Amino acid sequence: MFNLLFPFTLNQLRIIKAIADCESFEKAANNLHLSQSTISLQVKKLEQNLNLLLFERGKKKAKLTSAGYILLRYSERILSLSLEVCQVLERTSTINIINLGTNQINNTSFIPHLLALLEQIYPQNQIKTKIECDQRVIWGVINGEIDLAIIEDEIPINLINLLQIKKCYEDEFVLIVSPSHPLSKFKTIKEKDLCHLKYITLDNDNYYQLKYLIAKVLKKSNINTEILNTKIVLDSIEALKNAVNANLGVSFLPQSSICRELESGFLHSIKIENVSLERTLFIISSSSNKVLSHSFLNKLSDKIISFFFNL
Repeated sequence: MFNLLFPFTLNQLRIIKAIADCESFEKAANNLHLSQSTISLQVKKLEQNLNLLLFERGKKKAKLTSAGYILLRYSERILSLSLEVCQVLERTSTINIINLGTNQINNTSFIPHLLALLEQIYPQNQIKTKIECDQRVIWGVINGEIDLAIIEDEIPINLINLLQIKKCYEDEFVLIVSPSHPLSKFKTIKEKDLCHLKYITLDNDNYYQLKYLIAKVLKKSNINTEILNTKIVLDSIEALKNAVNANLGVSFLPQSSICRELESGFLHSIKIENVSLERTLFIISSSSNKVLSHSFLNKLSDKIISFFFNL
């Protein structure tokens, strides 16, 4: 019976393996960057704790005894498992904080739902959000400042190979009006009707990305944004929603940002006949990110699609 609960340490097992590999105390000491006296002392302590001889000391070689062979066989398994534990713990600490990047409009509409989803899937992780325009978010991902991002703008061709990219959600811009607005009786209007409306927009400083995306989508559908008569400029999406509800004007917002307002009857949405105002959201991470792999993005994307489908 051993005097100690664990009669050996991991360092002692490393020393036993190193000596067995090169059959020499001196060479093992050099390989482990230790003095030969330290090696000899640790082996002597281990043999005393086990009350067993582990090596037959010769002039040129140190050979394992039968007890030494048994200890070596288990030492290799113990050391391998110890290394595996360290690697798993290192990965866990690496993904303990996920830096999530997106633009302002997604932060107020899409991201709250995504955070709820991530909390369900990865409750042990802390998630921080970084709000920038899409192009800055893309560069943040490439530079390693952002681990995971939701974007909708086009990715420059020369950057595609630096990113892992997965389509995750199809959304669309809709015209929103007050329930008391005359147009609230309709589900669709004609493109020519747009020029007769009073519009509420958001200021450039905080919502440049949203104004840029709306203009881009409208332009793609051959709608001239210069015909839109802007009457009010506000500094937040919530203020814009309240102003539309008060029938001060109309506006364009992504469908995903007004789900609750449409369900409660606070706002009414209208589509433009024969005009597609779709926007595609992508989830991206760096190609060099070893933690957030492409398979991770695929699984997360599938969960996002399922999550929003069931909203």
